[in-house]
Amino acid sequence: MIRLVSVFILATLLAACVQTQSEKSEPLNVTDIKINTSNTRFNHVRQVLFEFNQDIAILGAVPSPEQTNAINISQNLHQQCQWRFVALNKLACELDTGLDFLSQYTITIDESFVALGNKLEQSTSKQISTGAPTFRVSVNHPTQKLPSTYKLENFEQIGIPISVFEAGLKLKFPNGEYQPLQVKEVVEYSQKSLLLSLETTPTDPKNGHYQLVFPKGFKASDTQIELEEELVVYDFWFNKEFVFYGFACLKDRYLGDEITDIQMTETRQLDCAPEQLAIATSQPIDLKETGYQPVYQVDWLMGNEYSVNRAFGRKGKIYHQFKLSGDSTYRLDLSAIKSLAGNHLDLSKTNMREVLTFKTTPATP
Repeated sequence: MIRLVSVFILATLLAACVQTQSEKSEPLNVTDIKINTSNTRFNHVRQVLFEFNQDIAILGAVPSPEQTNAINISQNLHQQCQWRFVALNKLACELDTGLDFLSQYTITIDESFVALGNKLEQSTSKQISTGAPTFRVSVNHPTQKLPSTYKLENFEQIGIPISVFEAGLKLKFPNGEYQPLQVKEVVEYSQKSLLLSLETTPTDPKNGHYQLVFPKGFKASDTQIELEEELVVYDFWFNKEFVFYGFACLKDRYLGDEITDIQMTETRQLDCAPEQLAIATSQPIDLKETGYQPVYQVDWLMGNEYSVNRAFGRKGKIYHQFKLSGDSTYRLDLSAIKSLAGNHLDLSKTNMREVLTFKTTPATP
């Protein structure tokens, strides 16, 4: 028995030696160079990650100057790196200021890189591009007038110079025309924001979809990328008439990007949790009730038990959220809906039926 155990241990040690020798004989190569977008602050990319095909460090090791000197990032950003091993086969450059938005960087690691006695087999170079930041814009949407001012609330955090907005940002009208914006920096409660306003406000604005955009072909600076398509900073809908925009699914009514327009499937089902379904119109609907409590019966929705919540606005649309029953069929009579001003929905310019029949998904557990 003891002899068998000894043979087993010896075989295991031999196998380990063969495996170690095989790993050492394998050339050292870079398998990937990428920017880490999973842990950013205000959308600023602050980490460049180098991944290798084998271990380049032991636990507790710190990158040596000889290793980091083998790496070059355009605009001399490698000189601003704080280097560390984030895994035994991964080396990271941590930046305090972050990479510029909409920019392209060339990153190179040459053959002088040596780790654990193994020299990099060949130089590796890669071009990496950064995307656009998330813009947070607040707007007061009057019912019968086009908004004249737009406030970029996170101007200070995203770190884009005011000159970029002055040079490139435009209001795009539904007909495709552009109008320049006046740009002014304002400070409120020690927080910098950017106030954008129309140079001239249209007296008879057209109904439709409006966008704050950087036009196609715009280039913020010599080191940044020329836009291959329009960059939308904010978009909204405007309509002087009382119109029905359609159905929506509300993941979170306090986050505009969590409201998604949805369409009925071929089986007339609306793929959204029954308690998160909503309809969107251009003006608030008259629920014939006062206060802020849900309404449990309206003359334009027929079906199983339901309630309708008060209106709230997002990007020029007015939403009414339902709480419907799951696995149920409902009839929405658009011809019976009235606005607070007493207007009926204008369905003349749509191909929509006056009565829409739809089905809900199973109720959320």
